[in-house]
Amino acid sequence: MRRRVALLGIEYGASDLHAQLLATSSSFQIWHKRYL
Repeated sequence: MRRRVALLGIEYGASDLHAQLLATSSSFQIWHKRYL
């Protein structure tokens, strides 16, 4: 049971990291277009 919770936490953390990466890259693209 504890292993399943750990795996869920890892998957949730990875998806959260992926969402942060997407948000960062999209905002960077907006900044890139605005200033260059």
